[in-house]
Amino acid sequence: MFKSGIPDKCKVGLNDLVHAVISAIAFADHRVTNCLFPGHEKGMDQAVESLPLMAETVLFHSSHKWS
Repeated sequence: MFKSGIPDKCKVGLNDLVHAVISAIAFADHRVTNCLFPGHEKGMDQAVESLPLMAETVLFHSSHKWS
C-alpha cells in the first residue's frame, strides 16, 4: 500500500510492542530497578517518569511523513 523504504526486517511488529510494554511495566517496579541499578533510584525514577514522552516522540516521528 505505502512504500516507506524501510526493510521488512527493521519494521516494528507486534512482538516489539509487547516487549516494550512488558519492559516498561518491569522498570516501573522499584524492586526491579533497585536490583538492576542499586543506588540509582532517583535517576531511574526520572527515566520512568519521562517514558511516556519518549514513547510519544518515537511513535510520532516514526509514523509522520516528512516532506
